[in-house]
Amino acid sequence: MKNKCSGCGGDCRFDTESGELKCKYCGSLKHFEKEMAQNVKMQLSSAPNLTSGEAQERFKYCQTCKTASIVENKTTSCPSCGANNLVDGSKISHIPNGIIPFSINEEKAKECLRLWLKKRKFAPLALKKLAKTQEMTGFYVPAFVFDMDAKTHYSGVGINKYKTSDGHYSSRRYSFSDTRTDKYRDYLLSGNSNVMQGYELRQIGDYNYDKLNVYSSEYLYGFIAADVIAQPKSAFDTESKQIEDGIRRQVKNSLGYDEYSFFSCDTTFENVRYNYVYLPVWANIYDYKGKQYKGFINGQTGKVSAKYPKSFWKILLLILGIGAGIAAIVALCMKFFG
Repeated sequence: MKNKCSGCGGDCRFDTESGELKCKYCGSLKHFEKEMAQNVKMQLSSAPNLTSGEAQERFKYCQTCKTASIVENKTTSCPSCGANNLVDGSKISHIPNGIIPFSINEEKAKECLRLWLKKRKFAPLALKKLAKTQEMTGFYVPAFVFDMDAKTHYSGVGINKYKTSDGHYSSRRYSFSDTRTDKYRDYLLSGNSNVMQGYELRQIGDYNYDKLNVYSSEYLYGFIAADVIAQPKSAFDTESKQIEDGIRRQVKNSLGYDEYSFFSCDTTFENVRYNYVYLPVWANIYDYKGKQYKGFINGQTGKVSAKYPKSFWKILLLILGIGAGIAAIVALCMKFFG
């Protein structure tokens, strides 16, 4: 067994500090071979089918000791604790081209979230305390890392309204036509939107792809690996429409006309390339007063993105404080200029 301790026979998990497998019982380290990978992107047109065929890796989880192991399907007892409590776990339909290992452990991830919440002035105090004790789940997200150029040609007639010297309103028309090119590099899309949306990945992005390693199942021990369920092309086709809409809004805002009698904006994507990788993410999903909130922490850098409830009383106190300040200013003005 890859994750079995050679000393005590216990369960080994990937250790973020040493980068090796570490026995959770005796603390012994177990070395495994590692190889750096390049963030080489392939043409989208030549993308393989990532969700077809038999699973290339399959894990089973022990509900007794919470151990994940790669075992044969006929195995019924846990190789770590011996309990007959194995259930089918995650599978990997297509081995990724690379994996960025976890660099921060759960305690460090909790600290990152706690410091992030500390800066949110309207976050309830109880929530900040909850962040210290709430369990987190570390999982690898299948992701598509895209490079692309978006070339946009836009034209139309803009209208600006103005007030004349005699108090009437008039308008001027302006014709325009131009082209712009937006270059996207390492643009992240999710390979499993049930686990994490693409925009959520981008919010905690900024992964260092110089740390990309060749995939090895040892990196997964102690974590959950989400299987890829999306195809690169379908994921790109869906996201490209969102990108086009965003460019359209940016163009209109940059032109700054009051309104348009005609507006055309066409975007084409060129040099579209991608890579399929596994990225480390700590997830914190919790219930607060009957509502569910979730937060994500970059498992390499510690960058946080989370949704959190706002304290009604803190907002009320701020409003009352602003109101009191305005009232005091008005009172002073009346006193001195009354």
